[in-house]
Amino acid sequence: MVATIVTIINVGTCRIAASVTASTVVILVIILGTIVVVGGDVAIVLVVH
Repeated sequence: MVATIVTIINVGTCRIAASVTASTVVILVIILGTIVVVGGDVAIVLVVH
């Protein structure tokens, strides 16, 4: 019984960790993408002007 509960908790923890990691990766990708796009726009403006 205790082993089953521990297993469930471990699986739950792994899933939470995985989803948190995935969320963090997605957020980082969005932030990096935004920086690249903004940086590209700034570079284009500087070159044009």
